[in-house]
Amino acid sequence: MASRYPEHDIFPKGGIDHRDPSGIEWLANLWRPERANRIAIRQGFGQLTQQDCTAEKANIDAAIASPATGGYLSHMGSFLYNTNFGHRQIISVFEALVQYSESDAPSTTVPTWERAMATVHGATKTAVVSIYDITTGAQWEEVLVVRTSENCRNIDIPTAHGYFETSAGSSTSAPFDFIKFHYHDGAKNAAFKQVGDSVVMMLGNYGVWIYHGIDVAKTKQRLLSSADVSDNNFTGAAFTNGGTNYPTGDCEGSVLQPVEGVRGLNSEKFVYLNKSEFPRADAAALVKGRVVYALRGVLYFSDVGQPGAIMADNFSEIQTEGRITALGEHGGQLFAFTETEAHLLQIQQDTRAGAAFANVVRVSHVRISKRTGCVGPRALVETPFGVCWVSDKGCHMAGAQQSVEDLSDAIQDYWDAGIVDPTTHYYANSGTGGTKTQPDIIYKHAGNPTLAYQPQTESLLVAYDSHILVYQFRHKAWSIWPLGTTLDPTTATATTNNLVSSYLPATQTGALWPDSTDSNPMTGNLAAPPVFDGTEYYSIGNPANLQLSNNFSIEAWASQDPDASQGYERLISRDDGGQRCFAMSQNDVNGNPYAAIFVGGAFKSANGTNNYADGQWHHYMATHDGVLLRLYVDGALEATAVTGGPMDNDPVPWQVGRYEGGGGGDYLEGRCDTVRFYNVTLTASEILQNYNAGKLAHGGDPGPQNRQTTNCLEVLSDSLGTYLVGGLLDKNEDGVSPAAQSTSYYITEFERGGALDRSCKDEDSRRYGSGRFTYAIDPSALYVLNNGFLWSLEKPTSITTNNQKTKIIYEFPVYLRAFRPAIWPGGGTSIAFDISWNSAFTFEGLGVSIESSPRSSWTIATPTATSLTTVRSTLTALAPLLPSCKLPMFTLRLSANNGVSARTDFVVSSARVWDSTGAGSWQITRALIWQQQHLYAPSLMSTNNRLSSSVEWGYKTGQIGLNEGKELRVRGINTIMETTTSQSSQLYNSFTVSDYKRLSGQYPDYTNMTPGNRRQEKTDLLRERMTGGRRVFNSLARWAPVTSPSTIYLIDSPELNSIVTSVSARGEHVSVGMYGFATDKADALSMHRMSIAVLDTGNRRRKGR
Repeated sequence: MASRYPEHDIFPKGGIDHRDPSGIEWLANLWRPERANRIAIRQGFGQLTQQDCTAEKANIDAAIASPATGGYLSHMGSFLYNTNFGHRQIISVFEALVQYSESDAPSTTVPTWERAMATVHGATKTAVVSIYDITTGAQWEEVLVVRTSENCRNIDIPTAHGYFETSAGSSTSAPFDFIKFHYHDGAKNAAFKQVGDSVVMMLGNYGVWIYHGIDVAKTKQRLLSSADVSDNNFTGAAFTNGGTNYPTGDCEGSVLQPVEGVRGLNSEKFVYLNKSEFPRADAAALVKGRVVYALRGVLYFSDVGQPGAIMADNFSEIQTEGRITALGEHGGQLFAFTETEAHLLQIQQDTRAGAAFANVVRVSHVRISKRTGCVGPRALVETPFGVCWVSDKGCHMAGAQQSVEDLSDAIQDYWDAGIVDPTTHYYANSGTGGTKTQPDIIYKHAGNPTLAYQPQTESLLVAYDSHILVYQFRHKAWSIWPLGTTLDPTTATATTNNLVSSYLPATQTGALWPDSTDSNPMTGNLAAPPVFDGTEYYSIGNPANLQLSNNFSIEAWASQDPDASQGYERLISRDDGGQRCFAMSQNDVNGNPYAAIFVGGAFKSANGTNNYADGQWHHYMATHDGVLLRLYVDGALEATAVTGGPMDNDPVPWQVGRYEGGGGGDYLEGRCDTVRFYNVTLTASEILQNYNAGKLAHGGDPGPQNRQTTNCLEVLSDSLGTYLVGGLLDKNEDGVSPAAQSTSYYITEFERGGALDRSCKDEDSRRYGSGRFTYAIDPSALYVLNNGFLWSLEKPTSITTNNQKTKIIYEFPVYLRAFRPAIWPGGGTSIAFDISWNSAFTFEGLGVSIESSPRSSWTIATPTATSLTTVRSTLTALAPLLPSCKLPMFTLRLSANNGVSARTDFVVSSARVWDSTGAGSWQITRALIWQQQHLYAPSLMSTNNRLSSSVEWGYKTGQIGLNEGKELRVRGINTIMETTTSQSSQLYNSFTVSDYKRLSGQYPDYTNMTPGNRRQEKTDLLRERMTGGRRVFNSLARWAPVTSPSTIYLIDSPELNSIVTSVSARGEHVSVGMYGFATDKADALSMHRMSIAVLDTGNRRRKGR
C-alpha cells in the first residue's frame, strides 16, 4: 500500500552548518571519499607500529612486567618524509628522560677498576628523535648529545672514538668516556622542512638540526653503553696507559647533525653566520629554493639549496605584535604569522647587488590580518589552494588572492561554545578512571592542533587529541571524526591474564556446559545447564592447576531464585564439612552474598549487605592477595575481610552449585555459569572488564561503554597515505590504570585493518628498555680482582621469531677482553665460562666465532634447557703474547615463548682465564652480563585487537519546517544504503526529534518489536532483517562458514537496499537523525539517498505547549 505521506529529501548536500537552525547539526565520522554522490563511514586508523624509548632504563631488578624508568615525556612534533631512495619515514621528536648508560652503577666499595667499567650513570632530560621507516618497519632513535666537535679541542679529535667523549684534561691522554646532552625546558614545538633529500628540523632553543636520510634497516643501532671501556682508566702497575676503546659497529649520533653555519656560495665576498650566530629558529619555510628561518620577529634567508649557509646581511626584521609562530609558502609568496596577526611577504633578488650578489634578497611586507594569527608552527599546512592555518578565531586560508578567507564560518560554534554530539542526549554521560575517562561529547577548540592535507580527496585535516575536523575543499563541507566512542557496543572480552581454568556456558560455545578450557574432568547430575533446581551440581574435582592458596581470583555469573529455601546456597565451594578451604554463597533469608576462606582452620568471611536474590543474573568475583579477601558484585566492591595469610589447601574437590559435606548440601536454586579461576589477584579494572564482557550475554544492560584508545598528537598525510601519531597521555592505554606501563607512541594508518580504530594484529615493537648490563663474578673468586680480564655477554645481535611466530629467538654474543698483554699457554686449557638462565628461556644452540674457531678446540658439556658449560683449549692460532683486545668467543642462542613476560636472569658460575705469566695460574674474572627483558604478556601488548574500538558515526538534520507556521507529522525514514557487515554488528539506527526538544522516536533497525528490545543498547542488526537465509527482497544470500554466531559474514557482493523504519513525530518543526557503530573490521556503510515521509497537517500547534 502506497504511503499517503509525501517524501522530503534529507540527504546531506554539504557538511555541518550552524549558521542557521535548518542547517546540518551533526555529521560525525562520515565523509565523501570520492566525487560520487554518497556519504560513507570513514575507515579506521589501524595500528602500524608502537615504539617506546630505546634509551629508557629497563627495571630488571623489579617485578616482572614492570615499566621502564624514564622514556618519553612530551611530543614536540612529527614529519612525513619521502626519501630519494624509495623509502617513506616518519620522524618524531620527543622530550624524554634518558639513561646515561645501560649498566648499573657499582657500589663505591668495590675496586676502582670495576667502577671504571661504568663510567657514567644516571638520567637526564633531553630531546630524542625517533625515525620509523614505513617501508621496512625498522626504527632508529637518537638523542641530541653534544658532539665531540662541540666540546673538545682539535688535539683531542685524532684519539676520540665516538660522539660521547671529551678531553681528559691533558693533551697527552686519550679522551675519557663522557656524555653531555642538549636540554632546553622552553622548547615545546618542532617545525620541519624537507630540502632536497634532507629534512631540516627547527627545535627552538635546541637549535636547527638536519637529517640526511638513511636506510634504517641497514644501519646498526647501538644505545648508550658502557660495554666498551677505555683501558686508560686502569692505571694499576699491571696495565698499560694510553690504549684505545674497542667499538663494535656504529654508535648513535651518526645521522643527525646540528646546523651550525657554513660558508656559502659567496663566502669570498660576504660574511656568513657562524655557529654562535646561527638562529635557533622556531619556524621555517622553503621559498624559491631558500630556507627562511624565523626567530622572534626576524627572518633569515639561506643561500639557494644550502640550508646551513646564511649571509650575515640576508635577514629582515618585520614589525609584529609578538614573535613569529609559523611560516608558510604559496606561489612563491611567504606568509608569516604571530599569535594574532598574518603577514604577506614578497621576496625578490636585490637588483642593486649585481650578478655577483645573486643571493642577496629584498623583502616587501604587508600585514593582511590583525585577528587571525596562527597558534603554533604545527597548526599550519601548505595546500594547492593556499596556506591553511588555525587561530583562536577559526580556520583560515590565504593564497593567490593575498587575503584571508575564513573557512570555518559554518562551524564557528566550535571556536565559541563548542559543538555538542546530539546523539548522546538520551544516554548517560559516564566513564571510568584514568586519563581517557570520557570521550568528548562537546567538541571545542583548545590547545594547538596539527594540520595536514590529503591530496586524494582534497581534504584538510585539523587534528586535536580526541577528534579530527575534516574540510573537503571540493564540497566546501565540514565533518567531525571523533576518535573515541561514547557508547561502544563492541563486546568486551574477559581478561586471560593468569587464567588457569574456566567453564563457559553453552550459549557462548555451542557445546554442552561446562566447556572447560583445560583437561579437568567434570562430573555431576546437572541435566539442564545452566539451571540448578536445588538438587543438581557439578564437581570439578581437585586438579593440580587449582591448588590455589595465596593470590587468586574466582569468578561466576549466577542468579538466585527469590523464593529459594536452602538457607545458604553455594555458588562455588571447596568444603566437605571437615576439610574446608573456600566458599562463595548467598543467604536465602536476606539474599546477601558472602565469600569465605579458611586460614589455618579459622573462618574468614567477607559479608555483603545487599540483596541479590532477585532472579536476575549477577556477576560475582572473590579475590585474595594474602592479606585481604574481597568480594565484588556486578563490578563493584561489595565486602572485604582481613585474612592475614594464605588459604588452606586441603584435598577437597571444587564444586559448583553445592558443597560436599554430608553427601551434599546448600544446593543452588537458580542459575550459574561462566566460572573462572585465576592464580593472581585481579585488579578492580580487570574485574570491571570481566563484568562488562559478560553483561550483555546475561541479559544485562551494557550501558555506556566509553572507549578511546586512539589519540592524536600529530596528523600527517601525503598522496600515499594518512597517519596519526598518538600515545604518551594514557600510559596503559586502557583508560583505567594509566601508570601500569612506560610511555610509548604509536603510528596508526588510515584505512589499515578495516573499519576499526586501533586495530592491531602484532604491530607492537615495544621493548620496555630492552635490558641492562650487570656485573657477575665466579663464586669462588676473591673480593678484590685486578687481573685485567673481563668476560662479557652482550646485547643480542639478532632478535627474530620462528616461522609460527610462537617464540622470540635471541642471539647473545660472548666476548673475552684483555686489558693488558697476556701470555697464553702452549697447550691445555686456557679459558672457561659457565652460565645459567631463567627457565622461561630455552637453549637453542651455540655458534663459535671465527676468531675463536675451530669448534673442535671447545669442550661444550651437553647443554640443559637452562645452563651451558664451556671450556676452550689453547688459542694456538694467536701469538703467545696476546695484546689488549676484545676477542669474540661464541654466540649463545636462546628462545622464549611469545605471550609470556620474563627476564634472562643470567647467573655466572665460572668465568676464568689461564694466564701463563710467571708461574701460571687461573685468573678468576668478573663478567659484564646483559640481562634481557622479554615482556610479551598479552596484557602488555597491543596485539590481537586488544585496544581496538568501534567507529561511531552520526548524522542529524537541521530543523525541517522551521518558521513555516504549520504542524508537520513524520511517519517514516527511508534510506538507500550499501552495506557489508558481520551478523553481530550494530551499523544503523535512526531517531526523530520534534520541537518538544526531546526524542519522540528512537527506532533501531530490528525485527523483534517487543518493548524490551526497543532500547538502543539492545539493537538487533541490519543483517538480521534476512529471514531463512534470504534477503528482504527474497533473494538468497551467501554466508561464510559458521564457527560461532559472532563470526558469520555475508560474503557475496554488497547490495543496494532500501531500509524503511517506521517512526512517529510531530511538531512545527522536526529533526531526524541516524547513528551506528562499525564494530567489525569488515563493516562498511555508504548511503546514497535519505528521505522522510512527512505530512503537512494544515494545523498550527498552540503556543506555549
